[in-house]
Amino acid sequence: MALSLLASIGLPALVKLVGGALGKIDNPVAKTAAAALGDVGAAIGAKTITPEQLAEGNRHIEALDKTESEDFQTALREVNATMRAEAQSDDAFTRRWRPFFGYVTAVTWGLQATAIAFAIVWATLTPEQSAAIFAGLSALMGAMTVMWGIALSVLGVNAVQRSRDKAVAAGLSPPSMVEALFKRGKDAKP
Repeated sequence: MALSLLASIGLPALVKLVGGALGKIDNPVAKTAAAALGDVGAAIGAKTITPEQLAEGNRHIEALDKTESEDFQTALREVNATMRAEAQSDDAFTRRWRPFFGYVTAVTWGLQATAIAFAIVWATLTPEQSAAIFAGLSALMGAMTVMWGIALSVLGVNAVQRSRDKAVAAGLSPPSMVEALFKRGKDAKP
């Protein structure tokens, strides 16, 4: 599917799409890349880049997409093998660790949010202690950022991978990286 998408869109459209997106980023490196892609687009328009060279570029993109798709399929097979081994394990906890992790994360998040809300209310009721309470909350939030960043990353990767596994089991193929980029570029508002 990605190969037919690339064949229909091609390198000139990719140059325009990526160059336009990079041009909207307020960063000197992105602006430089956008200008360089603009120069490539101008060279394509002026035909200083030949159709044969464009075709070779398109073939290279298709080869990269195929490699990326094969790598994804290999990773998916490994993840599925791991999940099947977990599901067939004699240990009940090994079979159920993913939902357990999700539930523990949700309960912990709720308890911490409740504690923080209580501390804020307590700080407003005791103005003489509010500076100390808010200083403690600030330190706590810094520590929790790392902890929750890791926990939610694990949970997010698990949820995304499970969704992909379900799509594959239903006979759908998940979009490749190139397809996802094209969709995002197409859906982006100017």
